[in-house]
Amino acid sequence: SDGVWDVLESVEKPESRVEMLLTEFEIFEPQVVADYLLFMAKKAAGNQVPDDMCVIVASLEKKD
Repeated sequence: SDGVWDVLESVEKPESRVEMLLTEFEIFEPQVVADYLLFMAKKAAGNQVPDDMCVIVASLEKKD
């Protein structure tokens, strides 16, 4: 949500963090990615929650 994005944006470029996150994970588990993004947002906000912080991550898989 915008609460997560705003906090991440205040300390770094969120686009870079998300891109790095997606390229560094060897196994893409949506829950792990969501937990990590929320953790990083809370850390950037000094372990505060200044606004709503909702993270939704989905995995799309191609079927043959």
